[in-house]
Amino acid sequence: MKPVRNVPVIGLRTVRSNAASVADGRRRLSALFAAGAAFAALSAAPTAKAVNVVGDANAETTISPSNTVIRMTRSGTLTVTEPGEIEILLVGGGGGGGANWINSGKTYYGGGGGAGGVIHKTAFQVTAGEWEVAIGAGGAIGANGGKTTAFGMTAWGGGRGAKGAGLYDALSGASGGGGARYYFNDYEQEGRTGYKGAPAKSEYVNDYFNLGNAGSSAANEACMSGHGGGAGGAAAWNAPGAAYRCSITGADVAYAGGGGGYAWNVITGVGGGKNSFGGGGNMNDVGGPGGVIVRFNRTVSKTETAFDDATGGTVTTCRVDGVKYQVHTFAQSGQFYIPHHGHVEVLVVGGGGGGGSGSWPRYGGGGGAGGLIYKSELFLTNGVYDIVIGAGGAIGANGGTTTAFGMTAWGGGHGATGGGANAASGASGGGGAGRQWWNDGLANSKGADVESAYTNAPYSNLGNAGSDAPYATECSGAGGGAGGPAGAGTPDASNGTHRSHPGAAYVCSITGSDVAYAGGGSGRAWNTFYRIAGGGSGSYGGGGDSGGAGGPGVVIVRHQLPKTDATIITFR
Repeated sequence: MKPVRNVPVIGLRTVRSNAASVADGRRRLSALFAAGAAFAALSAAPTAKAVNVVGDANAETTISPSNTVIRMTRSGTLTVTEPGEIEILLVGGGGGGGANWINSGKTYYGGGGGAGGVIHKTAFQVTAGEWEVAIGAGGAIGANGGKTTAFGMTAWGGGRGAKGAGLYDALSGASGGGGARYYFNDYEQEGRTGYKGAPAKSEYVNDYFNLGNAGSSAANEACMSGHGGGAGGAAAWNAPGAAYRCSITGADVAYAGGGGGYAWNVITGVGGGKNSFGGGGNMNDVGGPGGVIVRFNRTVSKTETAFDDATGGTVTTCRVDGVKYQVHTFAQSGQFYIPHHGHVEVLVVGGGGGGGSGSWPRYGGGGGAGGLIYKSELFLTNGVYDIVIGAGGAIGANGGTTTAFGMTAWGGGHGATGGGANAASGASGGGGAGRQWWNDGLANSKGADVESAYTNAPYSNLGNAGSDAPYATECSGAGGGAGGPAGAGTPDASNGTHRSHPGAAYVCSITGSDVAYAGGGSGRAWNTFYRIAGGGSGSYGGGGDSGGAGGPGVVIVRHQLPKTDATIITFR
């Protein structure tokens, strides 16, 4: 029998037959086993569950492989489907600036409004459930801003600025408003207090942990007024209070700056004014709206840029520049399922507005196109997504709303009724109804503008205005399109009428070839139309022609398919 040789063990010396060596080897072996047990326990520890929050139709959601950002500028709900830790920013509505007052040719300038309160939590624990979010409005001129609430927290509105000549005082809020200036030293003679700035309300700062600061009093100089306090600092005699800077969205943004008063001109601070979250209103102007922003990280276990296991809609394939894609077209409501995280290209189109009804000599106007959203790249987490397709509007009715992946494409506005109802606004406006040249005073001869709430965030629809009825007999206006507004009528040599040009469609090649979507509906001139590609009931999102229905909405999703490597085997 062969002898067994000594086999060295990592961390141990070769065991020999003396007591000291044996004891030392035992100590080393015990330490090695203990380290192994600790490593095994660490490896077996469960991974922390990823948090997930879902916004409603009023939320603007941006998803990337590393995190998700939900931005709410309108009241709604946030649903926590997986509890955990988030970063959250609440901003109250900015206080309105104080009104100017003009008397006997003298201008008494109002003070700037105070900024809305700010609450910023970098590590906030949320529990599962549906949470109401109320967004505070910016204060009207001479009014405090509204409060913003979410997850049991309250960001209060900013205080108003004082009215010129002290006709009302500045008020406290999350930040205080600025004092008004009397013309020269009138306040000393009249004994009024309106030139003084207001402090931040202590209970908002202490009990609710709002960031906020005091407004400034009017400087002892002619024609100057005080400024509003900001979330980042108090106002000075010559500058509004500083804003609070935060990069929760991934970019450094100034929130809740103080509103500007007057110092030979209107002073607007960074993050102040009506166009900033929580910005205090400049003198004689409204405050900025409040808002809520949530950011959280999700564990991304697997992300695919090319895949073939997604389902939903009518599935086709196309090849572009040698790359093969799968296309999912939803002409009807349904569900899109993706079993893993992935990158997709998406087109979302609302239903086109119906054309207006009418008859000779007052024809109805063309309908406005449905709203359109196109994303060349959208990151989706694994799961099932509901797709809701908006119907085309009936004659004289707006188109339906299409929703998908947290986005909303609104329906187009209907065309005006000849001699009746006006054209309606929508994602694109409807066209004006026809008129007789000797009766020019009809309101329904005017086309409708696009609804700005649909084209701005959080919806960001592509849409444009409809056209007025041409100044000619028996002609009607056309609907706006996703690619451009409707044009004015031009003479038609064949019959002497003026035909309006529908708004241009949006051309997209998501299906593999160029297709026109969401074009404006045609008006009517005598018995002729001026139809364009992408308009009418036969096109996705097309505005309805005069006297016709609008086209239905659609959702199209495209993703890259995996490459397949072919192996050639030759038998000889």
